[in-house]
Amino acid sequence: MLIKQTVKYVRCLLAVLMLTGCAGFKKNKISFVENYPPDITVEKKYGLKLSFHARTRIAKEKVLPEKHRVKLEKEFLEVLEESGLFDSRLGKDKASTLVMEVDFLNFGNPAAMVPAFVSGYTFGVLPCWATDNYTLTVKVKTGDEQIYRYEMNDALLSVIWLPMILTTPFKPPWKIAKEVRQNMYKKLVMDMKRDGIFDKN
Repeated sequence: MLIKQTVKYVRCLLAVLMLTGCAGFKKNKISFVENYPPDITVEKKYGLKLSFHARTRIAKEKVLPEKHRVKLEKEFLEVLEESGLFDSRLGKDKASTLVMEVDFLNFGNPAAMVPAFVSGYTFGVLPCWATDNYTLTVKVKTGDEQIYRYEMNDALLSVIWLPMILTTPFKPPWKIAKEVRQNMYKKLVMDMKRDGIFDKN
């Protein structure tokens, strides 16, 4: 019983250290879109027929659990609606509806688990780092049957190290990861605007 309690205590302590001594950093593989430009607005918003798929790959590729897929889809839609170009309640007619197929892939190097274990075993004294790579692939079909394809890649670097306790409150990996994804979605909207998709309505 004492051994089990000790193991449980160590696991809890390890989890706390991993969370408090871990910071995320953007790789900035694509340009940063701070805000949408004022001229991005349109007179009539577009409806959106969305198909959103999410996958992950470390040792092997697999589909993300539905609750995680739904969370990512909601995050994606929030960024699109923020642009003022989309409204899911509109677009009942074909001309004002965009059909969008989205595939989101999060992948990393399985070898990174070894140094992560070592770092955890030493309670963060020995540092380790791992990269979450994101690939966003999008197919857009307009009301006049034109097809546009987009692909963009970005990444998040997570560093686990005891001194990162001071940095974690400002750069928690989960917060930075969301910012990286949101920037990819904004860049997608900007590229669609550049290609004249929103001039067809």
